[in-house]
Amino acid sequence: MGEAIDQDDFSPADYREFTERLATQSQQLTGLVQKPGFGQQPASVGIEVEMSLVGADAHPALCNLELVEAAASVGAAAEVDQFGAEYDTDPVPLAGSPFAVLAADLHRGLLEMERQAGDLGIQLVFAGTLPTLTEEVLLRDDVMTPEARYRAMAAALGRHKFDDYIRFAGPSDEVSVQIPGIAAEGANNALQVHLVVAPDNFARVLNASHLVCAPVLAAAANSPFFVGRRLWADSRIPIFTQAVGGASVPVAKRRVLLASDWNVGGAAEVFAENAHRFEPILPVLYDWNPADEPPQLHETRLHAGTIWRWNRPVYDPTGDGHVRIEFRALPTGPTLVDMIGNSALMLGASLAYAEQDCSELLPFDDVRENLWRAAEFGLDAELQWPDPNNPAGRRRPVIDILEELLPVATDALRAAGVADEDVATAMAPVSARLQRRINGARWQVATAAALERDGSRAEALAGVVHRMADNGFDGPPLAEWTVPN
Repeated sequence: MGEAIDQDDFSPADYREFTERLATQSQQLTGLVQKPGFGQQPASVGIEVEMSLVGADAHPALCNLELVEAAASVGAAAEVDQFGAEYDTDPVPLAGSPFAVLAADLHRGLLEMERQAGDLGIQLVFAGTLPTLTEEVLLRDDVMTPEARYRAMAAALGRHKFDDYIRFAGPSDEVSVQIPGIAAEGANNALQVHLVVAPDNFARVLNASHLVCAPVLAAAANSPFFVGRRLWADSRIPIFTQAVGGASVPVAKRRVLLASDWNVGGAAEVFAENAHRFEPILPVLYDWNPADEPPQLHETRLHAGTIWRWNRPVYDPTGDGHVRIEFRALPTGPTLVDMIGNSALMLGASLAYAEQDCSELLPFDDVRENLWRAAEFGLDAELQWPDPNNPAGRRRPVIDILEELLPVATDALRAAGVADEDVATAMAPVSARLQRRINGARWQVATAAALERDGSRAEALAGVVHRMADNGFDGPPLAEWTVPN
């Protein structure tokens, strides 16, 4: 969440002081991003990869702290639930060969985590939601990672959630389960991409990322199963939304969102909206000196970490300070090369559409709906998409949109200084998936259906997980995976 916390009990005075600090720091941040020279550094990019841990039976293994300790040399981190872990790359310049460097970093870190996992008798699986995850596991008293920040978040959300239900329907199944606290939040594994953006171009890039994240999500969808049910192509989107607020949370009260509208004022506008629109849930007060250069803005950063925007502005005071966008809508996996490809497509498409004012291309309500349609239907989705002959756009198959988006994203990355060979290598697995009309969700569904002909749903889902683990994060790209006869 950007800040370490170890407190989960707050007084009314804490809430009042925290709210006042948010207002003051919001003004401070507005002045900072308008300051000549602030954040005017070369674009850089980094990646966070979340994963599930499974035992020999393909079911969740609650031992992330043991893995994190064993893989401390590469900076492995624990996720919300004990069957989840994370690896983060170092940031690299966007110009040059960023995807080759990021791939090498990911390979080094994940290989060490895989080696240590093997010594613990477990495996790493890169699925947006683990197919073998059950309601019984999520309801275990010990499922949550025993760290102060997660206890504090669980306590805070427990006071603000509308209910504890995850409830939605897929093409053949529906789910309605009651999961208290934040355990269901840990059911989601994301691929999170960070891009440092100059303040004077922030609004355009952020708006572009809102527009393109739906088709990119459709291409990357990898979360069709949850607690044994076949649901959406990327069920993470509704699961995470409801894990934070509950199934009955009104849209206006959701702390998981794309955005409220097109952005006009850049990063400062989003942080001001955070302070004005969302009540604090973790009013931790830090030592604060408004004269710090650059300002630390601990409270503002912590508050932003309790609002889960799918494209989230981040203020980082490291060095001279900068602002960046964290792209959060994509699922993890299933392989390293597929994740690099999805990252490249998201970045390139955002940079390409940032060359124009996206707020003039579509009503924002359509952009928000596109994300949900992409999550539900994946490569079968039809999205409302810009049309030069119609200011309201027109409905188009996402496959057609993606086939047009790929070369546009490729050109934008090259224009940003990414080497031709690096772009071509990164985009190759995405192009191969489009040609085969496959994503992780389609492969999982087809594989489970084939295996279920000779066994139960539970056995079939275990077979899916075994195959994902056997293919490995550094195995062949998804487009080369086969489905059992």
